[in-house]
Amino acid sequence: MPIGAGCRIRGSYRLDRASFAQDTPVLDRAVHGVTASRGRLAERAAVVDPWPGAWEGVGPVPLEILREDEGSLRWRLVGDLDLATADRLVGTVIPKIESPDAAVTLDLRELSFVDSSGIRALISIAMGLADGTLTLVAPTPPVAKVLQLVRADSFPNLRIEGDE
Repeated sequence: MPIGAGCRIRGSYRLDRASFAQDTPVLDRAVHGVTASRGRLAERAAVVDPWPGAWEGVGPVPLEILREDEGSLRWRLVGDLDLATADRLVGTVIPKIESPDAAVTLDLRELSFVDSSGIRALISIAMGLADGTLTLVAPTPPVAKVLQLVRADSFPNLRIEGDE
């Protein structure tokens, strides 16, 4: 069937590109079990912000990658480690590692959030250390919970330590 030609859904209901024109009846059985017009569907789908203006001017939380001193392989992470910042962490740490048996330390006591991209970045750094170790020091409770959920302590070359 060509794209946009429409498809049959449960008997006689048919959806195609023309069905989505304003006020044309469309299938709304999944929600209400009836047909409705697109205009009324759009009204029902409108989401009302319970705190209007609360997030104005608030952008993504940046990640600060602070090196303890120039000769060490120890960094302190401040902020969020997520999709927007994970590649920057890898791009900062990996080039500084000169030998595969290095001991790299990331101080996470000021890291407030980590998502799957951040976990991927930590794994990438750990995998770059063939015989070395990536040590994550003092993760905050939300970060520690994510690390526990993904069983980060079972990843090769990665250790998690509490407060030093």
